[in-house]
Amino acid sequence: MTGTGIEQKRRDVACVLGTFGVRALAAVGLSILVGCAAPAAPTGTQLDQVRPTALATMTRPADGAAMVYVPGGAFVMGSSDAEIREALAECGNCPDDWFDAEKPQHEVDLPAYWIDKYEVTNGRYAQFIAAGGYDRREYWTGAGWEWKTREGRRQPSYWDQPAWNQPDQPAVGVVWFEAVAYCRWAGAHLPSEAQWEKAASWDPPAAAKVKYPWGDAWDRQKANTAELGLRRTTAVGQFCREAAGASPYGACDMAGNAWEWCSTLHRPLPYAADDGREDLEAKGTRTLRGGSWINERHEARAAYRLPPFPGDFILFDPTNGFRCAQDD
Repeated sequence: MTGTGIEQKRRDVACVLGTFGVRALAAVGLSILVGCAAPAAPTGTQLDQVRPTALATMTRPADGAAMVYVPGGAFVMGSSDAEIREALAECGNCPDDWFDAEKPQHEVDLPAYWIDKYEVTNGRYAQFIAAGGYDRREYWTGAGWEWKTREGRRQPSYWDQPAWNQPDQPAVGVVWFEAVAYCRWAGAHLPSEAQWEKAASWDPPAAAKVKYPWGDAWDRQKANTAELGLRRTTAVGQFCREAAGASPYGACDMAGNAWEWCSTLHRPLPYAADDGREDLEAKGTRTLRGGSWINERHEARAAYRLPPFPGDFILFDPTNGFRCAQDD
């Protein structure tokens, strides 16, 4: 990105209230936390302390979920060769090509959008079930409706197991079809892979990408990954409240806790929204992002793309969850 482009990005996000707050306040009920100073771009380890000075949230009417705002503009998606070498060193026993799906690193320009502050919880998913979500054809893709009907599916896997079904835990054992249906019922959609990565990794005041949602330095206390050793999911938002593990836009648990489904087919980068990878009716493996309670830190990096496995469309285990997004 050129110096001029970076400078423009800083101006665009320096004061969220000034750029969209008046219009947004008129359109929906918003909670705005404002402090509109635009800091000078930090370098090195200072990136770990940088946070936006203005955050906006809204509540989605259908299910009461909190959403955070991601302003439009370009961000850097994927990993550089140097970052991939670092990931291989951290992994130790990963094949040399394990992280190649993160290449090439490139710039993607996205319109403004909202994304859930938290992973969808069992408590919210129960609303979808109670509202007849499994009986409403309009929420499901064609293949999803066929699968649900054939399998007699009425709820996610592990729904009745106490280790995974507490109201404030993320809904896990959710297949991609169910995640799509829930988000449609809620008046939203699954985030694209690009939307997910930007919300997890782009630091607006610095106009720079961070390795983990909270910054470049690994901290095992900021995410529920294998390093913490809990061996289960935790209540959503716990690592935001207790350890400042939020992303630059205020989204929680974008590293660890549960893998999160994206709308996007798992295809090589660079990302292009108009090349068919966002066709919800197309066949193929969809992407999972963010790592889970069973994964180590190299898989909790914001740029990591879980390699496709056979049957990912209907992959369910107690590591898979999701969050929704909504166009501005």
